[in-house]
Amino acid sequence: MLLKPLVVSLSLLCGPALADVQSCKKLFERAPQVLSDLNQIGSEVYEDSHPGLGYSATLADPSSKITVFFYDHQQRDVSSEMALESFKQAARDIGAIAARRDAELGEINA
Repeated sequence: MLLKPLVVSLSLLCGPALADVQSCKKLFERAPQVLSDLNQIGSEVYEDSHPGLGYSATLADPSSKITVFFYDHQQRDVSSEMALESFKQAARDIGAIAARRDAELGEINA
């Protein structure tokens, strides 16, 4: 009889994390259609085929394009600290790419 509870416990542990997908989806749905001179030109839903990757919205003008990602790393709760660290890592990645291209990068604040 010990085997039955063990099998149930293992199946629960092996299942997907109960991620904070709804918070990401709400933010994605509230993404602006226009941001300064940028117009939203597209969006993607990754969550259905790749859980944890969330959503993206792309905004552009004739000379620039940005893509904003909304994702949760399949965490149960996304803390302010986690969001800030993800932002800082993205800023470091952008800075590294800009440096390789000898591009000037404005100040990035969180």
